[in-house]
Parts: sequence; C-alpha cells; structure tokens
Amino acid sequence: MKPKETRDLGLSDPKAWGLNISGNGKMEIVAGAEGGVRSNIKFTAPGDRWCYPQAKFDPARDFSHYDGIGFEYRCHGDDDSTTVRPQVVEEGGATYQGEGWKAKKDWTRVQISFRDLVWGSYSAVDANQKLDLDKVTTLRIGLNTPKDDVFLEVRNVQLVKF
Repeated sequence: MKPKETRDLGLSDPKAWGLNISGNGKMEIVAGAEGGVRSNIKFTAPGDRWCYPQAKFDPARDFSHYDGIGFEYRCHGDDDSTTVRPQVVEEGGATYQGEGWKAKKDWTRVQISFRDLVWGSYSAVDANQKLDLDKVTTLRIGLNTPKDDVFLEVRNVQLVKF
C-alpha cells in the first residue's frame, strides 16, 4: 500500500544509532555505500543471536499521527533463516515488534502498521497493554539469525500514514 503521507525520521547517519547486540556477538555501524547505515555483525559463540541497532529519542517522540513505519533494507544475501524486524520502545521499556521479513540481498522496501506490532515478552511489562505512540523512546531495526557473519543495511526510515 502506498502511503499518502511520510515523515523522514532523520536516521541516515551512523551517529544516530547505538550498538545493541546479544552477548555472543560484536557489531559496528558505518555509513552505507548507497545511503543509510550498515551494521556489520559477527557472532562468535552459539546461543540466541540477535542484533538490533537502536535510535534513542530524548525527549520521547510522538508517532501517534502516523499509521506505521517504513524503510528499505538489504542483507548479506537471500536467507530464509534470518529475520529482519522493527521494534518500537515506549517510556517504561515495553517493546513492540513486527513479525518481520526474511533477509534479502537486494534493496527491499517494507512497511508495517503500528497496530500489527505485538508486545515482546522479553521487555518490560506494559501496564496499559498497548503501544503508547505518543511516548516513543527508542526505535530499533535489526535481525535474528543463526549465521556467524552477516550485515544489515537500512535507509529511508519513515513514519507513514495510509
């Protein structure tokens, strides 16, 4: 579905993102060769392998005038075992995430409605059990993978209204 309105979130600079990876991995965030940012990711031990670079907002941002988020991504290759997904964190630490998409070697445009995000049981309990879009403190776009050496490039991160 083509959005009728978009708002760029200004996340094309590697300095806008912070490191966030499972304890069995290492990552770096650099400028992407074709715009946006690239996360180079290496896992060195077995276990849960996740990497979710994060953009923190202080003060919290209000996403409530939009229906969802969209971005372009590409990865180390077409890989059905790796899942790319966004996570939205509200004040208090409750995290909501999408089902995600499989890794693709070519630039792929995706978008997801905020209403399709579900609470992550790994995160803080949410007292009102709904994503408070007017109190977004962090946006993460990352991946889960069984692979040792992967990358994720992300560009054109936007809020979208349908």
